[in-house]
Amino acid sequence: TSLEGAPQSVDGSFWCYSNLLTSLEGAPQSVGGDFQCYRNNLTSLEGAPRSVDGDFSCYSNDLTSLKGLPMEIKGEIDLNPNPIWKDIGPLVKGMSDDERKFFYKFVAASEAIDKESLERIARSIERMRMI
Repeated sequence: TSLEGAPQSVDGSFWCYSNLLTSLEGAPQSVGGDFQCYRNNLTSLEGAPRSVDGDFSCYSNDLTSLKGLPMEIKGEIDLNPNPIWKDIGPLVKGMSDDERKFFYKFVAASEAIDKESLERIARSIERMRMI
């Protein structure tokens, strides 16, 4: 199953959940509502839309990376559960929605990131909160 042939832009929501997808290649690049890709077999978010005006739900996959996470998401981001959640979940627990989105985007923009780097990013966000 693939998203080949999907429209490049969708005014409303785009749902591709529970389709045994292993890639988001071919997904619309602009979604005017929610983007729902949960319960697939995704290991990364490469090929995901560049912008989502609603929520981005990608829980219950096999994500080990946030690479490809849309840089613009106006709604909530739901990634739990996924293998990567064991490292990022505890770090984002006390963050506000905006801080969490910033964290996710920063991690997604980083090439390879280890647990120590994730913790460093989270501490930096906490310090910014104090300013």
